[in-house]
Amino acid sequence: SVFDNDVKSGHTDTNIYISQGGCLPSGSFLLYRPDIHRWYEPFNDDFGPISISFTLQFISVLENQLAQCLVTGCESLVLSVEDGPRTLTNAAFLVGCYMVMKLDKTPDQVMDCFAKLERALFEDYRDASDSPADFGLTLKDCWGGLQRGRACGWIACPDPLDTMFWGNFDLEKYIHFDDPFNADMHEVVPNKLVAFRGPKDLGAATFADDARGVRHFSPGYYHDPFELFGVSTVIRLNEHQYDRAAFAAAGIDHNDLLLDDGAPPPHDAIAAFFRIVDAAPGAVAVHCRAGLGRTGTLVALWLMCR
Repeated sequence: SVFDNDVKSGHTDTNIYISQGGCLPSGSFLLYRPDIHRWYEPFNDDFGPISISFTLQFISVLENQLAQCLVTGCESLVLSVEDGPRTLTNAAFLVGCYMVMKLDKTPDQVMDCFAKLERALFEDYRDASDSPADFGLTLKDCWGGLQRGRACGWIACPDPLDTMFWGNFDLEKYIHFDDPFNADMHEVVPNKLVAFRGPKDLGAATFADDARGVRHFSPGYYHDPFELFGVSTVIRLNEHQYDRAAFAAAGIDHNDLLLDDGAPPPHDAIAAFFRIVDAAPGAVAVHCRAGLGRTGTLVALWLMCR
């Protein structure tokens, strides 16, 4: 059984507990069982942070649960989760994000609240490769990223009357384009960098579902979403699966930077990527085959340097 009984919610003196194994606190409490497992679907043995959309939805639900505690006079809110280090890690991640967003806590202050829990009870997030993980993304790393996003003005606490807009972050828009049946596309840097899954030539169709139920999109499908995101430029990082003329015909500048999958990008490719992004008059949409590894690496490098 695991507890964290040092997290104060900001709703008077309500405590937030995380419980595994059915252990419950003394005194009056409200029990909440978040469905954490549905918030990440791995490719292999990858274990990644819960998406920003589910995280923000969790924060809203948690706020409602805490308000209910206040109404009913409960001393504590207990988040009851299934056993296992991954489930506990995700529960701690979500509560920590609540503390960063709603209580203005720093990552170090959040870590202090979980200090009594043994390190072995948690598991670092890892990539989607088949090989053993050689790098772990910690909870503190993730909370630091969220804090940095707030500092940059990319996200903020919502108006109580409109929980779909978290500052400049449009949650409804994110959820729509995040859906792999809509676009599988994400605006990573507001008004500057968009990541999306690689399009394919589909003949006259703008999208098609394969035998596995995976939806593929043609270059033409992205014309309207790109206009919405202000995209002026596309960078392709994988082998050719469509004719670049499809984007050029829509007035979108297209660039090829072929990179090996699963390998660090060479210095000349990084420099070329930076030049294209910095010179683009609008937002830049970047893709590889899945729009994850090669795409995310270059986007992250640009963020670190800019």
